[in-house]
Parts: sequence; C-alpha cells; structure tokens
Amino acid sequence: MFKKELIAIFFIIIIVLIGYHEIFLGANFFTNADPLGSSHLTYRTPINGWRPDIRFGGSLFLGDPGESHPWSLTSLFEKIPLSQKDSYSFLVILLGICTALSLYFFLRQVVPELGRYVAILAPLSVFCQEQFNSQHARLRCTLSVGVPLFLMLLYSFYKKPRLLHYFFASLLFWFVAFMGTLWGLTQMLTIGVLFSILYTLYFKEDLRLMVIKFFSIYILGNLTMICLGMWVFYSFFWEYIHNLDLPGIPWRPLGHFFNALMIMPLITVFFIFHRSKNFWEYALKWLVILIVAQYGLVKLFPFYGDILAFISHKSSTIINLSIYEGGYFPLQIGLIAIFLSKASKKNSTIKKLWASRIQTGIAYLLITSYFCLLLFALISILLPELIPTVISYVVQTFGPQHLGNYSNEFLIYVVSFIIRRLQHAMSWHAILFYVSSILLVALFIKNKWFFNNPHKQKVLIPSLLLLNGIMFSWTVYPLNYEKFQKRNNRKI
Repeated sequence: MFKKELIAIFFIIIIVLIGYHEIFLGANFFTNADPLGSSHLTYRTPINGWRPDIRFGGSLFLGDPGESHPWSLTSLFEKIPLSQKDSYSFLVILLGICTALSLYFFLRQVVPELGRYVAILAPLSVFCQEQFNSQHARLRCTLSVGVPLFLMLLYSFYKKPRLLHYFFASLLFWFVAFMGTLWGLTQMLTIGVLFSILYTLYFKEDLRLMVIKFFSIYILGNLTMICLGMWVFYSFFWEYIHNLDLPGIPWRPLGHFFNALMIMPLITVFFIFHRSKNFWEYALKWLVILIVAQYGLVKLFPFYGDILAFISHKSSTIINLSIYEGGYFPLQIGLIAIFLSKASKKNSTIKKLWASRIQTGIAYLLITSYFCLLLFALISILLPELIPTVISYVVQTFGPQHLGNYSNEFLIYVVSFIIRRLQHAMSWHAILFYVSSILLVALFIKNKWFFNNPHKQKVLIPSLLLLNGIMFSWTVYPLNYEKFQKRNNRKI
C-alpha cells in the first residue's frame, strides 16, 4: 500500500515545502515572543527546571513535556547544530508534513471515491492554522495529526476490537503528549466522546457497551503512554503533588481562525439542510455543527461561557476539561472533501428553496467583502498614497476636534499610520488570495457548480482550494520579516 501511496506522499511533502519556502530564504516562525521564550528554556542552564533538592528530584516544567522539559523530544531539535530559529523551523516543517499526511489517510477512508486526488486537499490542514506561529503551535499541530488518526482508530475499534488497537492508541497519545502538551490529551477526550456518541446514535449500539469500549481504550492507552514516556513523565508526578494543578488555560470559544477555508460557511449551510448518506458524513457534519453551536452559544449567552470557564478551572486539578480549536480544521476539510464528492455526482445543491436562499445570501455577502478587500489591495499597491490621503482629509474635515485628551492632528496621524501598516501587508499573493476567494464563493451564487466534469471536480476545484489556502497563510499569517535580513549570527 505504501508503494501505491508514494506519489501522493511525495506530492504532499513538496507542497508543504513550497508553502514554507521562505524558511529556506531566511524567514522564521518566531512571529511573537511566546515560541521564542519557550524555545529558550532549553538554552538556559544544564538543569533548567529540574530541582534535585526536592525529595528524589522535582520539576517546574509547567506540565509541558513537549516544550518546557529539557529532555523532551522537541528539545532534541534544539541540539541540532543549527541556529535556535532554524532548529525550531525544522521541527515545525516536520510536524506540518505529519499533519498533512495524517489528513490524507483520513480522507482516503472518508471519501474513498475521490481516490488519491485527496492529496491535493491534505496540505490545507497545514496552511489554515496561523502558520503555527502562536504559543500553542505544537498543540494545534499535534492535534491536527492526532484527531483524524484517533477517529479512524475508534471507528475500526468499534467495528471489531483488537488488542492491536490499544497499542496504536498508546503510540498516538504518546505523540500528542510528548510532541505537544498534556493538555492535548483532554482535547482528544472531548472529540473522542462526541464521536463515540454519534457512532452510538447512528449504528444504534448499546450505550453501556460503548462507554466501556471508549474508556477502556482511552484509559489503558494513556496508562501505556505514561510508561512509554516515563523518562520525562515521572518528574510531572512530583510537580503535580507540589502544585495540585495541571497547567492549561481556561475554556474559551474558538478564536478568529474559525474557518479552515473561506467557503466553509457555505459548506456548513449545505450540510445543515442535507440528509447524511453515510456514517462519516453524519459524524463530521455533527461534529462541526456542535462546535459551531458551542461558539454561538457563548457569543449569545456570555453566562454559558462563564460556566464552561468555571468547570475548566475547577477540573484543572484533575484533567483540565476544555474544548479547543486545534482538532477542528481536519473535520472541516473532511466535510469539504465530502462536498466535492457530491459535486462530482451533481448532488451538491440544497433542495429547499428558502435554505438555498440563505446559502446564496451568505455567498453574496462574502463575495462583496472579498471584492472590497481586493479593491483595497489593488489601490494599496498601485496608488499607495490615495487611501491615507482621503482618510486623513475625512478625519480632519468631519472628525472631532478633540477625542478625550487627544487632538484632531493626533487622530489623523494614528489613522494614517494604521492604514499604511495595513497597506504594507498587501502584495501579489494577497491579490491572488482575494481573487481565488471570489471565484470559489461565486460557484455557490446560483446553487450549482460551473464545472460539471467529474475530473475537474477532483482536480481543478481542489487545486483552487489549495492555492487559496496557501495564499491565505501568506497574506494573513506571514512569516517573520527577518527573512529580508542576512543572518550573520547562528545563535540568538
């Protein structure tokens, strides 16, 4: 099977390297202080957070075996004879490739009718996640690897349990914990419980038996995982005894990186009003809808978010129950692949007229927004002084003479500065991003796809989605500006 998949695997690796090509030109992933500070932990002292004066030895590694512990797997990359930034970049690219490969094999099971064409969609899970440049980079990456594989594992386990499933679960949990954080295991628990409930409802399984099955594989898998990682994990037992509090931030709703792709709102509307035809469509549909509903409830009813935050805080002494967006992107891309499969069979339209109008209305709203952004990008590149001049004139003429302690002249300066900084981000890939977004949304305007050839549905549209995803990451989450500087020093 590996030989048959070799071409697809090679294609995925090449796409990820192309998407991150600026790394080889001098860029880096350190676009804020958090990853840099975390990586610096392994450069401080030989003992770092280890406390030999506490009983048999204690630790202050913040419960993060993947980042803070000097003997973690990720710390090994810091020992590579490169600069600190290059070592971290190499790790992120490697994890990105693993993320794309995980989604590829997941999509092969979810939409087998698309065949190896899903290799075009698989790298999207890499480029929709802020270029991995935030403090939770490894958590998002390891979850994007772990969630698809965990769902495949659970599906196979529920169909026909085998001892080998426990072994694979242990390795998977080991990867999520020791390449990511302990907190990632709670995200696996959340997604796994939701998936198991959906499996029980769809196949009408015995609830008690399903509870036993899930917690047997989750608990035994984690116990074995602890044994596999004991060279690091034993220090956390001492830390837990002293602190009585596992690390992790309180529950919070999904952030500004809510959609994997620009057309995801339209895809979600389609599946809300479309009857599921198989289990994977049913499971991914409801997983996405439940997470979106959770987000909506928190926004509409703030007290609901306060309740969740309270539960998360109180449970942190045991397991830190929470929901996070890290495993959400592969689920979205899975739904997109199912939609493309339906489109190739001319079954991608909503039957109900009023529901179709909702989708079309959202499409018009999105296409208008992207057209305005495209116009802004073009003006910023061709006539960079036009917009700041017009805005400054409007503020000077119609704005208040004073806003608090600030004068009108100061407001003009601030507004002009913000506009110029925004214009500075506009480039040719921003134009490609907005144009491709407009083209993709336009396909939904009349509730039908323009390309009726099934082959085009498998190649052309996924390729356009991939282009849009890469341009999205280059436009919204660019790498560090140090790519334009010569790196004279190999150490920070």
